[in-house]
Amino acid sequence: MYFAKDSNASYETKKDCRTCKNATQATNKICAVYGEDAVGKRIMRKWFARFKTGDFNLEDQECPGRPSTTDEDQIKRLIENNLRYTTRKLAEMLNMSKSTIHKYFVKLGYINRFDVWIPHDLTKKNLMDHIFICDSINAREDIIFEWDWKGILYYELLPNNEINSEEYCSQLDELKTAIEKRPEIANRKIVVFHQNNARPCVFDNPTKVVEARLGCSTPYSDL
Repeated sequence: MYFAKDSNASYETKKDCRTCKNATQATNKICAVYGEDAVGKRIMRKWFARFKTGDFNLEDQECPGRPSTTDEDQIKRLIENNLRYTTRKLAEMLNMSKSTIHKYFVKLGYINRFDVWIPHDLTKKNLMDHIFICDSINAREDIIFEWDWKGILYYELLPNNEINSEEYCSQLDELKTAIEKRPEIANRKIVVFHQNNARPCVFDNPTKVVEARLGCSTPYSDL
């Protein structure tokens, strides 16, 4: 509570709590004057219960026994499940003020980057996750697939292999078999497949082609 030590604000708070019908009405009235983060409904309900006993002290009182960490644990659990929660959303879910939620984020060591909450200092788990992701990318299998407007016709995984002419022709054979199972494609009159699995044409260097046709050569240059 930012204005608990301000005598005027404290007086207004006590006055609002006495004149308002419930905690929600008092919260809305106070936030309209001091800002939407001035006080949460949860705190106001606590004050209402305290004021009914004749205690109008706005300072937090020490609780007997072990301090409760329920709110902090709950926020930590929520943010670990969804790093894109906003302070406003969590404030609504937990019935707290946004400033209180932000204080918990700072205490838990989180900072916001591009609308995502991330640990300010990477833990050992974060570092191991980075290594695991890099290893999984290096170990992933390449995949070749062919498709039409209805979906995938043929696909093949290529673990630790690079595509070459022999592998490509082999895949064309498999693709032809897959096409023959689709009459609406196989019976079409237009060309849909290279004749006899002929390799696609490979163009030579355009400059050399022009030189051969014109019977000339490119002038020598030191550049």
